[in-house]
Amino acid sequence: MKKAKAMSVFLVVCCLSVVASAQPVIKGFSNSKTGDAKTMFLVKPGEKLTFSVQAEGAKSYEWTVNKKAAKGETKFAWTVPDAKGIWEIHVTVGGKGGQVHAEWVVSTLTKEEAPNYFDYFTDKRYRKREQTDPWGRPLPEWGTQAIAVKWTEWQEQWLFLPGGKWGRKPTDEYKDLLKKLSVLDTSCCFVQAPSHPARKDYPLHLLTRLVGPRNGMEFGTWKFRFRFPNGKTRMKGGKTHLKVYFANNQGYLWYPFWYGVACDGFQGFRVGANKFDNDEKFPVDKKWHEVTLIRTAENELYCFIDGVFKFRGKSARQLHKPAVCMEVGLARFQPDRYPKDTIYFDNVEIYEEKYLFPTKRVELLKGKSTIAVGGRDVGLKEIADTIKDLSIFSYDPAKKQAVCKAVLLVEGGADLVLSGETLKVESSDKFNMGTFLFVKPNATLQADKSTIIGEVVFKRPFDVCLTETSLPSIGGALHLPALAMGKWRFDKVNFSGSKTEFALEGNTSRLNVYNSKFAGSVSAVGKGKTPGTLGLVNCKFGDLKASKGAGVAPKYYLDIRAIDRRGKPVPNARISIVNEVDDFNFPAENCNEFQPHGGGTSAYLNESVIPHLISYTTRRTAATGKDGHTPGPADAKKTIVLTDFARNNGRKKDFTYTITVEIGSGRRLIRQVITGVNPSAEWYRADPDKPTWTITAKLDGKVKTVTEEELKKAGLAGPVKVAEKTTKKGNK
Repeated sequence: MKKAKAMSVFLVVCCLSVVASAQPVIKGFSNSKTGDAKTMFLVKPGEKLTFSVQAEGAKSYEWTVNKKAAKGETKFAWTVPDAKGIWEIHVTVGGKGGQVHAEWVVSTLTKEEAPNYFDYFTDKRYRKREQTDPWGRPLPEWGTQAIAVKWTEWQEQWLFLPGGKWGRKPTDEYKDLLKKLSVLDTSCCFVQAPSHPARKDYPLHLLTRLVGPRNGMEFGTWKFRFRFPNGKTRMKGGKTHLKVYFANNQGYLWYPFWYGVACDGFQGFRVGANKFDNDEKFPVDKKWHEVTLIRTAENELYCFIDGVFKFRGKSARQLHKPAVCMEVGLARFQPDRYPKDTIYFDNVEIYEEKYLFPTKRVELLKGKSTIAVGGRDVGLKEIADTIKDLSIFSYDPAKKQAVCKAVLLVEGGADLVLSGETLKVESSDKFNMGTFLFVKPNATLQADKSTIIGEVVFKRPFDVCLTETSLPSIGGALHLPALAMGKWRFDKVNFSGSKTEFALEGNTSRLNVYNSKFAGSVSAVGKGKTPGTLGLVNCKFGDLKASKGAGVAPKYYLDIRAIDRRGKPVPNARISIVNEVDDFNFPAENCNEFQPHGGGTSAYLNESVIPHLISYTTRRTAATGKDGHTPGPADAKKTIVLTDFARNNGRKKDFTYTITVEIGSGRRLIRQVITGVNPSAEWYRADPDKPTWTITAKLDGKVKTVTEEELKKAGLAGPVKVAEKTTKKGNK
């Protein structure tokens, strides 16, 4: 009898223990807008809403709005901000046995303003969806792919790929593992990386890929949030990480665009294995972080974290087949050793051909000695209107002139734009330091018909575009970068300093400065391997210097005029040009700026790696127009530019050319070959489109070879006025 009583007491205690530790249960939830259990709907700015939740076994209620903590219990009162946006209202109900979640998503965006693809996983699903988004559209259907990798020698890494393509065939146990890994946990209204204990015969790295629907989207904005709930963790042999592929053509595994971040702080933004920018450590914590990825129609790519610029790049790659809107890799490493190290993923917004850059920012930093500029296309007037301190930064709209008496800092990812304006960076008695315009890495400076007075400091900027602009130098020297990744354009620029120095980094072998004037010397200084040669096309300059592997080469526009025996222009005459000294490194060229595929393309990889800017294309042939002349620089693709000489490390190499002019073919072929054509400073044009030196080829029915010197003596080569007088005499 005593034993029976003891057993019954034991059973009661066990049952009470189970009840006491049970997970709380949400019995119902509602909102004051729709009055029912609807979780996604549209709202208006200023509306007052109340969200309610009824739960059993609840001990606590934690409310958040867009992942930021808010106060509330069973009810949460909230006013819709006076702004366009999307807001997630989330409640976590805690009890002794764990936590449960409920969520609402509201928006003030119209259907036209809404993202093309939207998923906050509010319905706790990623496929077989029944609910609609706030705009009444069906939620996207996601697929999953599971891959488990055994991290031993490289040859064995793919041992456990599904189907055993490169390794042994998977066992039934392994197939069961992949099946479990293919199911993602969305019970918390966000996606969690799946987990499974590792065994000796099981892989150590578990990866599940969440694959969105195909839509062929190439350009636009991709937004999402992620979180490492356990914070920063250093692991040996692998790492728990997130990898988000966007504008992905689902080609070879390593070659889509992607952003990645790991629990140990690794962070990268790449196309395949090729870096757009240097990898940067991420300060891993336990908070949610928002990522914005942008790819413009100009193939420029940007990455922002929590609204702050991180990466920038450019690629010529195009998609070869319909792309998935997004593909997400959620990877866990050795979950038996690191059971708490997982990754959360949420808040997907994808906007096709819409570029949601963070808002412009102008900030006076601590001490008021530095003005920081962030955002796209920031102007001088905007800076003055924001600073509102004439002793630091002023702008005269009548004169379109700004005076800056502080350090003007153009931050990474920002664009400072001047149009027909003057910027003076002056020293100030307020600060015991020099003042200058500082263009930081991956920033852009654009100036058209403008003047920049003061010291300018560049540190690996992304774009530098100066056209019809003056750069008076206060310090006497101007140091400029020669870039390869973004836009690099100097056209009709006046450099008034006693010395202008260009720093040439690797892969800058085909960059030109056009139609500019240098008051002093020009130097090219190499940085890194194969810095290349800087071209000065139709420029005025003093001494030329080159060092550390870099080179500098003056170049000039070619003007060939074809006439017949009566002195009349010959249109469509065929012209070919060969450099008699070095036709491989310094062939005839045009002015057509482009960015080629950096390493070519491959049908297998569906990939073209990061391109490098080139100011011109090799152009060894041309044709005369109706006036008998070769095209001028207004026709960038068809004009011809010849290199006068190249200077490298104190050595000078002069070039001469053979030019063949012909019409007809076979027995009717008429040809003149001109040898020893020697470009020089006499070819300089004050107006690039008006030739000052012309070489005339007289196609009089004979096939003959002459030198440029012989043509000069005959009055058929030389300054334009001489050539014109000769032509008039011939016409008489």
